[in-house]
Amino acid sequence: MVGGRANSAYPVTSWSVVNALGTNTEQVMRGLRSGEPALSAPPPETGFPAMCGAVSSDLPPLRDDLAALDSRNNRFVACALDELDGGYCWGANEH
Repeated sequence: MVGGRANSAYPVTSWSVVNALGTNTEQVMRGLRSGEPALSAPPPETGFPAMCGAVSSDLPPLRDDLAALDSRNNRFVACALDELDGGYCWGANEH
């Protein structure tokens, strides 16, 4: 260790993102490039003024062996993890 930090670096070999611009990295990148607005008023039950980046898309349910864990949050995670199998590569996925 040098200065309290490890000397080794780990490359980012793939990544994924799910947010208000889309449910996969390609959709999000397209939204960012086009300047698509993704903020809106929050759900009424929020109780205070704010802007919200809510994912309005229906997310696919978890596969059968994970059905007992099905929740909106876990569906977000599943979308992001499923995308890692193919890996998002900046150069290869640019259109």
